[in-house]
Amino acid sequence: MSALIGYLRTRGMQRGVLGGSRTWLGVWVGPTAARFLSRVLTQPAQVERISLKPGQAIEIRDTGITWGDERKERKRNKKGK
Repeated sequence: MSALIGYLRTRGMQRGVLGGSRTWLGVWVGPTAARFLSRVLTQPAQVERISLKPGQAIEIRDTGITWGDERKERKRNKKGK
């Protein structure tokens, strides 16, 4: 699928932006805007490096928000009651 999107972006650039075709310009804008938005809206993973001395421990907690799973879980709980 990504090969097809890459092909459409390339062809849209050549024939739309550089060639003047409005149809191909629209084809180029779609995937380019989607790529831009995905880069802007996604947050990079946070990584922290810690050196532990003997006898020390570390606790790891996941505080991330689950978007789809939370709604599904609420639906399951309502059906079960």
